[in-house]
Amino acid sequence: MTKKFYVICTLFAVLVSIGIIGYNRIGSTDIDDLTMANIEALSNSEMAGTGGIMECSYFRDEIVCGVSISAEMAVKVIGIKIVKGKVNGELYAVGNECRSGGDSTCQRLGCETIYEMLFGKTN
Repeated sequence: MTKKFYVICTLFAVLVSIGIIGYNRIGSTDIDDLTMANIEALSNSEMAGTGGIMECSYFRDEIVCGVSISAEMAVKVIGIKIVKGKVNGELYAVGNECRSGGDSTCQRLGCETIYEMLFGKTN
């Protein structure tokens, strides 16, 4: 019993340590100068078609897009109804709108784009 207890305590201590280390690494937002220079260089080369300038003056507003979905089905064998079912549900996805005056980049992802990605282009 004591050996099991020590193994469980040791395993628990290791997992807690891993969790604390991971949390501290994720919580750190410091970027060194070399990393920042690389980010800027990559963003400028990707934006070369627009003069190499990435606009960083937007607020990103989260929007929720929803659609109701329903379906009915019935199975008949030789004219005899065997199974009948109906399902109703709602599907939600999160997109974003861009407002000027902020301090970050933003690419609009509106509801119509989300619906097109989910259901394909409709005419």
